[in-house]
Amino acid sequence: MICIGCTTPEKGNRPVSAPNRPSPQPRHSNGRIGTWQQNIAKELRGYQIIFLFFAAYMLVANGIVWIVDPKNLGFPFEAGNALIVIGVRAPKYLAFIAALTMLWFIVRDWLLARPSKYSSAFQAARAPFLPLIREPSAVLARTILFVALYIILMNTFGLIKGNIPKLASYDWDIALWTLDRTLHGGIDPWRLTWAVFGSDRATMIIDRIYISWYMVVHIVPFAVMLFDPNRPRRNRFVLSYFALWVLLGNVMAIGLASVGPCFTQDFAQLQQSFAPVYGPLMDKLHAVNETQPLLALELQTLLWTNYLDKTTVNLGISAMPSLHVAQVILIACLAFSYSRLLGFIAILYALLIQLGSVHLGWHYAIDGYVAALGTVVVWYVAGKVFAPTADTQTDQPDGALEPVEEQA
Repeated sequence: MICIGCTTPEKGNRPVSAPNRPSPQPRHSNGRIGTWQQNIAKELRGYQIIFLFFAAYMLVANGIVWIVDPKNLGFPFEAGNALIVIGVRAPKYLAFIAALTMLWFIVRDWLLARPSKYSSAFQAARAPFLPLIREPSAVLARTILFVALYIILMNTFGLIKGNIPKLASYDWDIALWTLDRTLHGGIDPWRLTWAVFGSDRATMIIDRIYISWYMVVHIVPFAVMLFDPNRPRRNRFVLSYFALWVLLGNVMAIGLASVGPCFTQDFAQLQQSFAPVYGPLMDKLHAVNETQPLLALELQTLLWTNYLDKTTVNLGISAMPSLHVAQVILIACLAFSYSRLLGFIAILYALLIQLGSVHLGWHYAIDGYVAALGTVVVWYVAGKVFAPTADTQTDQPDGALEPVEEQA
C-alpha cells in the first residue's frame, strides 16, 4: 500500500507526490461559483478599458453639444423611450435569440457530428443557459451595466449625429459618387443591383431584410451578455460595438459629411449635379411603393422632415460610412469566433445589408466598403486590448459548452 508523502521500499526515500492538479474553484452548496460580490467585481474589472473609452467620449461629445446646441446638453428625456423599447421588445427578441442558440447547439451535435462532451439534445439545449443557472449575479451585473451604457451612448450618439449640419458641411457627396463610379467600371452601383433585383417583389424583400437590421444589431449584444461565457470575447465585442457608433458613426460621419443618394434630390446644392444620376433611382422606388409599400421611403421621409423641422434632436442625416454595414460586419466577426458556419451565415446577411443600402438609395457602395474595413480594424484592435489570458479565458462553470474550432 502506497501512502502519499511516505517512503516505500520500492521508491527508496523519495516521497510519492500527488498529481499536479489545479485547485477547484470555491463553490457554494447551490453549485454556483464564487459570491455575487466577487462575480460583480470581476465584471467591473473587465470593463475598465470600456469605462475609460466611454468617459472620454462623453466628455468630448458633451463639450461639442455645449458649443453647438447647449439647450440639449445633458441626458435627454429620450432615455425613457429607450427603456420602454428595451422593456417591451427585448423579451420576445431574446426568446427568439435563445431559441436559435439552442437550435445551433443541437444542430452542431446531431447533424454536424462535431466532438462534444454532450451526448443528448437536452444537454445541448441546456448549454447556453448554464451561465444564467450557475452565475446569475455575474450575468445580471454585466447585462445591467451594458444596458446603462447603451442608453447613454445611443442618446449622446444621436445628439452628435443630429448636429452634424452645425459641425460640418455636406461636401463629400460628389467625391464619393465619383469614386463609386470609378470602382464599378463607370457604372452607378444601383443600376447593377436593379438589373438583377429590379422586380417589385424583390425590392420589397430587400427592403424588409434591410429593416431587420434594427432588431439584429440591437439584440445581439444582449444575447452575448446573457449567453456567452467567454469574458474576453464579450468585452472585445462590447468595446467594438461602442467604438463603431463613436468612431464611425460620429467622428468619420463628421469628417466625411455626406447625405447619401436618397437625399441628393432634396438638398438644393446637390440637385443639379445628381438629378440625372439618382432621380431615376428614386422614381423606381416610388413606383414600387405604389404596389409594395417600402419602409425605406417612409424612414427617408421621416428623416428629411425632421431635418427641416428639428422636431427630434436625436435624428440626423449621414451616409459615410454605413453603420448598417459596420455593425453587421462586427456580428460576422463575432460569429466567426464561434464557428465558420455561423460566420458565413453572418457574412451572407452582411452582403444583403450592403445590397439593400445601395438598392434602396441609402448609401453609396463605397460607404459600405469603408465601413467594413473600419470594422475589421476596430475588431482587431479590441482583440489586442482584451487578449485572452490564463485567468480570463473563460468564466464559465463546469459543463458549459465551449465553441468547437473547425478543422482546416
